[in-house]
Amino acid sequence: MKVLLMQKKAIKLGVSDYIIKDIMTKEELSTLLIGMSNRAKLPRDEVVNEVENNMLQDYFLNGEIDLNELHNIIKYSKGKILVGYYIAISKNKNDSYIIKNYKNKLKSSYTAYAEIKSNHVFILKAEENVASKTQLLNQITTIANQIRALGYKHGVQSICIGISQIGKSDEVKPLYDTAKEASGMKMFFGINKNIFYDSIEAKIELFSQDTVKEKILDFKNNLKNNGDTYKSLSEIYVSGFSGIMKVNYFRYINDSIMGILLDYIRRENVEWEVLKGKGLELNSEQVANLETIQDMKEYFVTAIELVNEVSHVNLNSISERASRFIRKNVHKTISLSLIADELHFNKSYLSRMFKEETGKNIVQYIVDCKIEKAKEYLEDHQYKLSEISDLLSFSNQQYFSIIFKKEMGLSPIEYRKASQRV
Repeated sequence: MKVLLMQKKAIKLGVSDYIIKDIMTKEELSTLLIGMSNRAKLPRDEVVNEVENNMLQDYFLNGEIDLNELHNIIKYSKGKILVGYYIAISKNKNDSYIIKNYKNKLKSSYTAYAEIKSNHVFILKAEENVASKTQLLNQITTIANQIRALGYKHGVQSICIGISQIGKSDEVKPLYDTAKEASGMKMFFGINKNIFYDSIEAKIELFSQDTVKEKILDFKNNLKNNGDTYKSLSEIYVSGFSGIMKVNYFRYINDSIMGILLDYIRRENVEWEVLKGKGLELNSEQVANLETIQDMKEYFVTAIELVNEVSHVNLNSISERASRFIRKNVHKTISLSLIADELHFNKSYLSRMFKEETGKNIVQYIVDCKIEKAKEYLEDHQYKLSEISDLLSFSNQQYFSIIFKKEMGLSPIEYRKASQRV
């Protein structure tokens, strides 16, 4: 590590011959010379920043750093607790100039900083080990909130911060890995959140893969048989089967849904040019960039609705058109008269055809859709019952509670408590 410190000093002084001497192979020397020639036109500060960032990035990703070197970087000593903060900045909601400016501010504020990707940053800090765990968590939360507040101050709209395991390791690599994994859980918990790895560790991978596969098969059958695709799609992404999925497992889910949808498009003889004309571009890269479960569901629901719009089979399906209208307007007050007027059908005819095609009463279907959406809000834990009632256009909270208990056998509060225990 003394060699590395001397290298850093040499770079700052511009003494490149020291770096070369004794410690480099011919190939490394060649690479360095090319790099130096490319950097010759850059200000020295930019070169120093780039080299230091690369060194720290290597430390964090590979864990090749000892405690003496940590002391030089962040004044770490025995008795303190190392905490990693993995900061994911949403590309979809922030412009590249704003992100770059924010990263520069972070770098000037925190010594142990490394840019992992263009919109991902890792920061390492040494916290005083206080007697109370609650006090320590409050300290860490305060730091995370300061990181986020700095972003807000400079125009960044969306920041998710993953916080590493706490007090279990003074090695850098596990701190980096656990902070990164916690940050990825924004899929479940939403963006603009502080996510502690310790709070999710026990639930990760406790879900049933077999259940997910069954739900994917249900979705495929519903799509094939004009069933309730929205409900079956929602059930695939429910985090509460029995735990939380690892982020990488979503690739399998999204690729499976994409494959089923592409097969459906071919089977229905839908022209790709028509879909493109309606703004639908189906590709895995788009899905990979989606940040939350809600974003994923909305992407595929929109795709299915557009495919159905240009599919002659579903254009002639009254129940499918009515179902799409109900799902799209689930937050509004929906009546049979409203749907009939929108679709230009007689109320009695619409009600009878919906029953014939689906086996369900259309009014009950409206209630089912609202209850499904209410369950999502209850599992989110950030909405009050009165807010959920208002969001779904129930006349009042009491009426919402009565309908929910009638349909689910549990009151909204009982359902929320039960979802916490899963």
